[in-house]
This record gives sequence, structure tokens and C-alpha cells, in this order.
Amino acid sequence: MYKKYGYLIITLILSVFLISCDVNKKEVVKKDQKRDAVIVQETGGYIVNAITRDAITLNPVLINDSTSQQVSDMIYEGLVKYDKDLKLIGVLAETWETLDQGLEVIFHLKKNVKWHDGELFTAYDVKFTYDTIMKFKNYNSDGGDMSQLYTLFEYVDDVNILDDYTIKVSYKVPFARTIEIWSIGIIPRHIFGQYDDLKDFIRSDYNRKPVGTGKYRLNKWLPDERIILEVNRNYHGKVPYIDKLIFSINPEQTIIYLDTMLGKIDISSLTPTQFTRLLDDEEKLKKLMAVHYTGGHYMYLGYNMKVKKLSDQRVRKALTLAINRHEIIDGVLEGLGQICYGPFLPYSWAFNKDIKPLPYDVAKAAKLMHEAGWRDSDDDGILDKDGKPFELEVVVDRSEPNRNMALKFIKRNLKDIGVRMIINPVSWTTLVQNHMYAKNFDAVMVGWQLNKDPDVYNIWHTDGALNFYSYSNKEVDRLLEKGRKTFDRAIRKECYNRIHSLIMDDMPYTFLYIDDILVSINRRIKGVKVSESGLNSISDWYVKYRTVMY
Repeated sequence: MYKKYGYLIITLILSVFLISCDVNKKEVVKKDQKRDAVIVQETGGYIVNAITRDAITLNPVLINDSTSQQVSDMIYEGLVKYDKDLKLIGVLAETWETLDQGLEVIFHLKKNVKWHDGELFTAYDVKFTYDTIMKFKNYNSDGGDMSQLYTLFEYVDDVNILDDYTIKVSYKVPFARTIEIWSIGIIPRHIFGQYDDLKDFIRSDYNRKPVGTGKYRLNKWLPDERIILEVNRNYHGKVPYIDKLIFSINPEQTIIYLDTMLGKIDISSLTPTQFTRLLDDEEKLKKLMAVHYTGGHYMYLGYNMKVKKLSDQRVRKALTLAINRHEIIDGVLEGLGQICYGPFLPYSWAFNKDIKPLPYDVAKAAKLMHEAGWRDSDDDGILDKDGKPFELEVVVDRSEPNRNMALKFIKRNLKDIGVRMIINPVSWTTLVQNHMYAKNFDAVMVGWQLNKDPDVYNIWHTDGALNFYSYSNKEVDRLLEKGRKTFDRAIRKECYNRIHSLIMDDMPYTFLYIDDILVSINRRIKGVKVSESGLNSISDWYVKYRTVMY
């Protein structure tokens, strides 16, 4: 995709040359003679991207949510990243070499890369980022304000600066994600180095006034209204054509859809109903693209294992058996999704193909609840035990229409086995900070956006930083550790296949569905390409251009 721009410039030069030749020869072009044209991208313009919730922080070290990550990725950069072919390529790293059977990596950094405030990026920023992350290993907080990245770096033995643009990373043991973990955003030492106390680092104004090295820089952040980014014209790589990215924040999906139809929003996620409606509207499709691709995430009901009634595996299994997931796929997703089979996505090499999801079986679910000691002793239609009815409160992000609708289906399903379900819709911030991190819930309905590498240590290990549900299985812990300590994919696959089986037996989640990504993009944006892995780089998009005839 980087060749395209150069091709267009060459074509333009050739076209100008040919036109000048034509003028010199004084050739006459007939009116009905067909002429070729080439589109030449120009800088300028803006894009409005709708998001349903505000970012929490833009500091990549502190980010624990997808919205913050989406915006921050435009501002901060890592040493490496995955390209469209899922291969790791350099970003702030020019090259790297692996030594001592993978126990050492030497990164050669790009020179003359500048932070948005004009300061030079160096190896000292990389070392500082690592040191800051590791400080969180001994930092305790239940408010959702701490970095979860330290578990990715626990096998790092040392990070040594060889010179301003060379850094050596030494590992204690072989680690499958040796290179990949350095895709995390690097933060500037000259900005954050002033904070010795992590509490001051967490409260820093620079978490909302970021200074990165990325393609875009922060222009303005109006909480719960919009985030405006402007292009970094001093970017060290290919500078995007588009001047401004505007993230318009609105929790009401219906209003976003209406604004999209009116042309006020350029890019927006659609509900399945909105997507199918757009596909059926030929006039709207002249102005809007309906984009559809498979996402790298899944939705689930996560159960708090510290809640007594949910600590019984029979109960968790019964709840799963009682939920008609096919009904959710058809009724909520309108067929634009599939049932989730467990902690790995079906197109991952770590996926265990022998695992099948539990069927919808109300009779078996009722039997398991009975075996667990739950009865309808007062004949009111709700199971009870020790004088307490079985009530299940599920906390959900109120800005997610699909999840809220799915819970209405689930509530009806669970009523059939005598479970009273209470839906508690709250803001995303409240869900994360007051419920998940505080472990103050019966169940939550959320999703996991999975990494390219299937290492799920943070989610499923007893000590995993994202194990909000207090799940613990010693064999799963052992296999997670083994799977990330080898480069041998066959051994890793064997570990993850077994983990898949064990988790499905323990049933700490009800794995619900994998919903497709449904997006509307205004056709005024040019250069957009869609593949199975998603959209191409925004660096190739443009809204201003001119046509050169030749």
C-alpha cells in the first residue's frame, strides 16, 4: 500500500510530460475521443467517526478499554505492529535481531523521530516505558486505574540502553511473545519522568493531553462530546492525507444512525437491523458503503466465582444450557454472527476443533439446578434455597444495544428454569471501575478483543490481571505458563487445546456469540479497502483529490 502513492506521483509526472508533448506537437483532441484520468490525492479535509462512549485515558500504559485504545493508537506508537498480513513490522524500531535462542533481542530504533512537542524520541523513552509498567506489579487498586501490562513483561530480565538508538532486552526464559509485546505504545520520559509516585502518574493531566510520536496529535477533547485529532505533519513515516479525525461521542445508537443517514457522521458502527436496512436501500448505498467483516472478539456472561450461588459448576452449566444462543444469533444479530465455542476464536490456530458448545436444553438445565439444591418451595415460579430466591443481576454497558437486547432474550430463557434475572445497565466507566475491578457483581455481559497471539494468561490465570471473575484452576495455570514459555507452535497448540477443554468444563463464562463488525462509511472517503481482517490503514484514505486527464 506504500507503493500506491509513489505510483500515483510517477503517473502524474508522466501525464504532465505527455500533455506537454502534446502541446509541443499541437495535436488536436477530438470531442468524442476517450481520455484516461488519474486521481491525485490531496491533503486536507476531515472525517467524523461516531463512538458510543468516551475514552477514559489516552495513556497507553493505563488503557484497559477498546475506545481509549482506538483513539490512543492514532497518537502513540510501539516499536512494532502487525501489518495487514498479520506479520510484525517495525514502527519506532527500524530493525531488530534475536540472539541466544530468543533470550535476547536488540532493537535498532529509528533516528530523528520527534515527539509531538518537538523533542527527540530515544532509547531512554523505551526504557522509561518498561520501568513504569513494571512499577505496577506491586501497586494495588480496585478502581480500574492501574496498568495491566506488567504481566506481559514479567519474563523480561533487563532492558539495557546500548546507545541513544539501540536497546537490548534480555529474557529470563524463552517467551513466545518476545517481539509482539513491544507493540505497546511508548510514552515520553521528558513528560512523565517527573512523576515518582504512581498515583501522581495516574492523575497526570498528560493522560488527557497526550504527547506521542504518531500520525495524529490531540487538538481538543471535550468530555462526552468529541475528541479532535489533527495530523502530525512532522510524522516520521507516511503522513496521512486527512487533516482531522473527529471522534463524535453519543451513547444513543439511534441518533448516530440518523446522523449517519443525514451525512453528519462519516463512519459509524451499525446494529444488525440498521445494517440490513441500509443494504436494502439503493439510494442510501449510493452515498454510503455497508462494510461487513469478522471481528476478533467474542461476547460472554462472566460469573463472579466469589458469589456463593455461582461457585457451583452445576449452576453455571445450568445457566448456559438454559440460554438459547441460536435465538440470539437470529433475533438480535439477524444472522450476522455465530455462536462462541470458548476462549479461542474458531479461526485461531489455538482453537480446539473437538469442542462443541453446550446445546439449548431446558430440561437438563432444570435437572442440574435441582441437583445443586435449588427448589421452588413456595410455588412462585422462582427457585429458592435456604429461604433465598435465585436472583441473578447482570451488569451491562447501557450504550451497547446488541448486548442489552440479548439480555432480554436471556432473561426470558432463564425464567423458564426459575431464575429471576435483573438487568442493570450502567455507563461503561461505572461498569469497569465500580463493578468489574471492584468485583462487585453477580455477572457481567461484556466482550474480549483478543490479541493476534493466543496467549490468554491475563484473562484465565489465577493471578491474571484481567481475571475479574476469580477463576482458578491449577492445571489451566500450568498450561498457560507452559504455552507462553516456548516458541514451538505444536507444543503451544497442545497446551491451548487442553486449556480450551478445561475451561469449557469449568464454565466460568457462558460463551455467547461472535458478532460481525458492521460499519457504514460515507463514500466521500476514498481509498478505503476491506479485507477479512478489517479496514486498511487510514494513511491511505483521503477526502480531497483532483482528477488529471491525459
